[in-house]
Amino acid sequence: MGKLMKMLRLLYQVITRLIPNKEEQDKIMAQLSFYQNAEDIFGMDMAIRNRKKVSPATWWLTYGAAIPNLRNFAIKVLSLTCSASGCELNWSIFEHVQAILLSIWRTDNRIWQACRV
Repeated sequence: MGKLMKMLRLLYQVITRLIPNKEEQDKIMAQLSFYQNAEDIFGMDMAIRNRKKVSPATWWLTYGAAIPNLRNFAIKVLSLTCSASGCELNWSIFEHVQAILLSIWRTDNRIWQACRV
């Protein structure tokens, strides 16, 4: 299984785990393609430039209004903290989820830049 498929499978598992409401899960999945295809505001030069200039949480707050379910999910994941009082399993899960979202975010940015050339 390719790296992208593994990341997507883990993303789906995280959505299922953090968002128990199936209707909301479906909305997030529908909105994910809107983001991945850089539709509307996500394809604007300003949004693309700011991917590198602001924190991911700030970026989602600024540009995610059109897809509120995915925006709230992304901010929820990016806001997860690791605490010394938590168990190491939780640390690795949180770090892994954040790494997945950042990797998808960066991959989308590289693909978008390559398509513009």
